[in-house]
Amino acid sequence: AITYVNKIKNCYAGNPKTYQTFLDILQTYQRDARPIQEVYEQFNQLFRGAPDLLAEFMQFLSE
Repeated sequence: AITYVNKIKNCYAGNPKTYQTFLDILQTYQRDARPIQEVYEQFNQLFRGAPDLLAEFMQFLSE
């Protein structure tokens, strides 16, 4: 899980707002037990243009 979070941080090093949004969505998912489909849609919008990150997100959730 840490590896994936670090990958996102590195990918968006030049765009800290995107990285912070990623962390916010992740924290909301964990804290509020949001439905996975809702979280997926949020990440899909955040990572549009980066389907590899979205695919890895699904693997990340299964860990």
